[in-house]
Amino acid sequence: MRNAALFVAVVALTLPVAAAGERASSTKTADTVLAIEPGRRYDSLVRLNAQTLEPTGAKLALRDKLSHAYAFRPDGRRVAIPSVAAHGLRVFDTRTLKRAGRVWLSDVYVGEYVWMAQRRIVGFGQEGVFAVDPVAGKPLRTPAIPPEIVDVRRVGNRLVFLFGRPRWAVGAARVVVVDPAGRSTELRLKRIKAGVFERGYGPETFQPGLAIDPAGRAFVVGGRDEPIAEVNLKTLRLTYHELPRSAQKVTGRTRRAIWLGGGRIAVWGDDVVAQSGRHESVPTGLVIADLRQRRYELVDADARSVLSTARTLLVSDLRGGLKGYSTTGQRLYEAFTGERVLVAATFRSRAFVFSPEDGPRGIRVIDARTGTVVETRRSLPFILHPDFKQPGRG
Repeated sequence: MRNAALFVAVVALTLPVAAAGERASSTKTADTVLAIEPGRRYDSLVRLNAQTLEPTGAKLALRDKLSHAYAFRPDGRRVAIPSVAAHGLRVFDTRTLKRAGRVWLSDVYVGEYVWMAQRRIVGFGQEGVFAVDPVAGKPLRTPAIPPEIVDVRRVGNRLVFLFGRPRWAVGAARVVVVDPAGRSTELRLKRIKAGVFERGYGPETFQPGLAIDPAGRAFVVGGRDEPIAEVNLKTLRLTYHELPRSAQKVTGRTRRAIWLGGGRIAVWGDDVVAQSGRHESVPTGLVIADLRQRRYELVDADARSVLSTARTLLVSDLRGGLKGYSTTGQRLYEAFTGERVLVAATFRSRAFVFSPEDGPRGIRVIDARTGTVVETRRSLPFILHPDFKQPGRG
């Protein structure tokens, strides 16, 4: 059940970090990007102009819906897309968009995965972790991955898993790194709490945030009473960053985190606190943790959702409106004042904004740097490129 819940979150909130194949593919056709476009009956694979997001050729019907995951082969010439109809992955030629193969999986519903080597795909689905040879179509030895997964990300040709303690226990968080050869290495973060414990009033959940530096580092962020952990994904060296601490009497916490560069991490989430015999979830607001200056800075006390693109933080909250901040915390603008809006995705300097009242077919495209509306769209393609980001991951 735990894996099923995480799988839904991973599929809905995919945020890939560039793998070797993705960089190769985008380099060869720098003015275009591959995308999955939603349709009434089926999704379609299509090549889009990277500036206008208009199709540059014919579409290929995928005969599936909600195909929101992908992985490029290391040379960029093939892309694997999950298919419920095919009971696994369909493989396509990235230049011709023609079908180039199929990989059967025991898991019908697939979330995050990486084409690590020419003959190795490793990923995570509703039933757990899988490994397969896409050429022979045969399963490979599955990396040793515990079932208590909190988050999973791909970083280049590696997978990074964040774990809590075994079910109904709270203890040290764990990070497992799977390398291109399919080997897994586990590190225990003894100073950061994670896991779920059943209390009389309900489950007590401690879920740290995972931020990824594309240069090859992972950061795990818990509460203000804990240090920030840094894992070098190549050497697997663990380092703790000590920032000013504050005592926190909480019965649970959830954190989200985004690496901003320059030693800064954007952090937000919720604390569960006991008040008058009741347990309530209290937003922490958006905070920037500066590892170089060793300090925290509160940027927006009302923040509930955060995305980062074009060196701009896009922040929305329950009161409405959309605020833009620099990566150092300076407010740049406020747009859609009083209107309840959400950021569905970003791509390079553009953000795709919609109102829940209007539904997904009323999408406004803004310049993320200024908040200015530049166009409107009836639908949003899922762009197969590391610059395409969706809420909740970073």
